[in-house]
Amino acid sequence: NDASPKSAPVQWGSISNAVAIYGGRDMTYVLDDAGTLWCSGGNGLECGPEGAAEATTPVAVSGLPDLLPGPGPVEVAGGRNHGVALAPDGTVWTWGENDYGQLGSGNRTNRATPQQVAGLADIVEIGAGAEHSMAVTADGDVYVWGAGSRGELGLGAQTDHLTPVL
Repeated sequence: NDASPKSAPVQWGSISNAVAIYGGRDMTYVLDDAGTLWCSGGNGLECGPEGAAEATTPVAVSGLPDLLPGPGPVEVAGGRNHGVALAPDGTVWTWGENDYGQLGSGNRTNRATPQQVAGLADIVEIGAGAEHSMAVTADGDVYVWGAGSRGELGLGAQTDHLTPVL
């Protein structure tokens, strides 16, 4: 529970069966061999219930489909205060803060529980910026959503998009 900076590596929580690690701005995600995604850091929302304090020890992110590798790739990306997960079936799941539409849900409502992003299928790669998210299909199409005020969505305008846009 010691949040002070470390000059040498230390064990992350009590996880000893990790199969993958993923990072975000202020959070760490670890997938274990049972398919549980663990999270620490952040503002609490990307790791669990809204209003929770920073997760200084790993907590399970509940509500995700099985993320163990199967027919497709598995990936997790962390933005500033939101998470994005790619399930092996090619679906995309998001949770966390949603001030700019970075969850792709069609609104700006925060969510502590992951939900599938509608309209995306056959996704093979995902990513997350500070307040935006992206996905690539098996055919190479790129979808983006969330904050666009600095042109980060690459759509030629400086506007937010609350759902995925090709």
